[in-house]
Amino acid sequence: MNIFVIPTWYPSANNPIQGSFIKEQILCYLRDYPDSNFFISLWGQESSFLSLRHPMALIKSISKYIYSNAEIKEQKGYTEFYTPEICWSERISSGGLERLVDVNKKHLLMALERCDSINVIHAHVGFPAGYIAYRLSKEFDIPYIITEHMGPFPFPEFIRNGELIENIRLAYSNSSYNVVVSEFMADKLKSHNIKNVEIIPNFVDENVFFPDSVKNDSFIFMTVCGFYPIKGLDILLKAISEIKNENFLCWIIGEGELSQYYKKLAVNLNINSKIRWVGRVSRTEINNFFNLASCIVSPSHFESFGITLAEAIACGKPIIATRSGGPEMIVNKANGLLVDCDDPSQLANAMLDLQQRYEDYNPQLIRNDFLNRFSSKIINIKWENIYYKVCNQ
Repeated sequence: MNIFVIPTWYPSANNPIQGSFIKEQILCYLRDYPDSNFFISLWGQESSFLSLRHPMALIKSISKYIYSNAEIKEQKGYTEFYTPEICWSERISSGGLERLVDVNKKHLLMALERCDSINVIHAHVGFPAGYIAYRLSKEFDIPYIITEHMGPFPFPEFIRNGELIENIRLAYSNSSYNVVVSEFMADKLKSHNIKNVEIIPNFVDENVFFPDSVKNDSFIFMTVCGFYPIKGLDILLKAISEIKNENFLCWIIGEGELSQYYKKLAVNLNINSKIRWVGRVSRTEINNFFNLASCIVSPSHFESFGITLAEAIACGKPIIATRSGGPEMIVNKANGLLVDCDDPSQLANAMLDLQQRYEDYNPQLIRNDFLNRFSSKIINIKWENIYYKVCNQ
């Protein structure tokens, strides 16, 4: 099986977290199906779109485009093609997506030089990757699928007069399958009359995330998120301020544009002594943090899936999450509690309840439940079936 991957997001030296789950899942798939070949098309996704509204980012993107060199990284079954490219609004001369279509066409031809044929084009996110896949599929007669991670779906800029913009509509309507990671996301796509929707959850590598015997004397709630409004970190801080129990700490892993705002809020709420601002943690270190924590909390306003929750239960840890979309298919009675979004009091009560009943949560049962639902071995079988169904249509 030869698969050409077009990711809208992918990890880079400047942003090693963005889209990291896509790369991790490809490498996990290759572990179970080593005869497959993946070709990844990269052009500097995190900084490729130029906008006059953000002059500093514009300068940085142009500089990267000018001074970056094309590169190919190859290992068994996995090849990255990188050619720096930029694009801008179609309202400006030579704008639009044609530059991105051309660079992906170049990479597809390079992939075809290395194998007899490409069986499937796999786009991650409907735009721009899905639209690029649609264009390449028409020209090369190769079927494509889209995995939609966009959340909330769709982003406002992709809606006009209540309808999906044409480029996105074309991408979804011509793909063999539109794969989503949760039932919530499936309902969102279907509400826009998108057909051929399949649900395949994100998976977590059970060999990377696993229970460890490391001990911690304190009861530690932990959250892992970017510091953006949609992640609801202010709700967690307000919830902590309502808990009168002194016997806990909260570790907050992440960074982002609201970092100083949240730190000031913690001071104003007089809870800073309970908070440890950990900052960014590498993917190689995060399993240790999960094992040191007692419970993982997700206070988000929206999650298409909730990958940190799946990582937590892979480590046998109980979880608390808001009813924000994806978490509803992860949280159950055996592994944790669900609360309403934007309700600090309800979240505080759940945190206190779980701490008091902590012995009711069996780490091995939580781990086994994860293995049966979200492990790479389980989800890889679903992907293998999808790929072969596409090839045999």
